[in-house]
Amino acid sequence: MSCSCIYSISCKTNYNRDYNPTEFFFGYPNSKIWLIGVNPAGPVEQSGNHFVGDKLNHFIHGFSLENDKNKYKQTDYFGRFQKVSMKLFNLFGKENGVAHTDLVKCFSPSWTSDSFKDLDSSIALKNIISNCTNHLKSQLDSKDLEFPKIIICHGRPVADVISKLIPNPVLSDGSSIKYTSYIGSYKKGEENYNVIIINTGMIHRLDDYAKSRLGKEIELYMDQIY
Repeated sequence: MSCSCIYSISCKTNYNRDYNPTEFFFGYPNSKIWLIGVNPAGPVEQSGNHFVGDKLNHFIHGFSLENDKNKYKQTDYFGRFQKVSMKLFNLFGKENGVAHTDLVKCFSPSWTSDSFKDLDSSIALKNIISNCTNHLKSQLDSKDLEFPKIIICHGRPVADVISKLIPNPVLSDGSSIKYTSYIGSYKKGEENYNVIIINTGMIHRLDDYAKSRLGKEIELYMDQIY
């Protein structure tokens, strides 16, 4: 299918897949930790229908491209998390482990794709984020996916959206408590779920000390759910 928000700003080539944006979820449905990135950047030639059929199923159920090898886990994006926490990294694609999705489902070579060159990029990106927020909310609400215990927001755009879907605790005067991490509440169906939200900057921009400090924080929370 094609994504309606891309069509609305005439960027028709960025999302053209045989599956819905809400199916863009790498990992097991019972994953306790969700790592949510900004968007799936990649080469221009991969911007179309590149994950279909069995390959999509492999991604959904195990982070592997072929022969059940964890090839995808070794890419630059996921590989960087080895310096954050091996405990976290080793759970990518495992049952009850770590799953990955992105806020923006369209596949572009960069956050501000060449497709936007004749548009006001701030308006285009605001439109895309707004529309893709609905897809992310559908994933949180999905009966096919267990609600996560921890959400790691990888990048400021993700943190901004999650803070609206799952707000920070609020003081009596109405001001938000601005912690790097916090415990929020989300209503899925008839049940309320508590979830640990961990906000982080882009991993490739963090030095090794910052990565290690983030890893220790994540592992403290992991010890509470495993």
